[in-house]
Amino acid sequence: MLVAGGAKDRSCDASASDFCSGSRSDLRAVLTLDGLVQTAGAAMFIASIMLPRKRLVREDITVSLAPSPMGRDGYGLGAIGTF
Repeated sequence: MLVAGGAKDRSCDASASDFCSGSRSDLRAVLTLDGLVQTAGAAMFIASIMLPRKRLVREDITVSLAPSPMGRDGYGLGAIGTF
């Protein structure tokens, strides 16, 4: 278990790096939290594929983008649409 310090490399000496020293419990905690977040993300991804939902999509909305004058001598992008 990573939080308990079970993932130690016996071949590292204490001066090699912070990851080899084994005394950096904050790094182990961050790695454990990262693993939990990744597991939750994977579970949500699988659930979204396995349990699809019907969604209502409006098709009566039209939007078009066109260059528009902005200010005295500038141009921008304008959106024109009907709802």
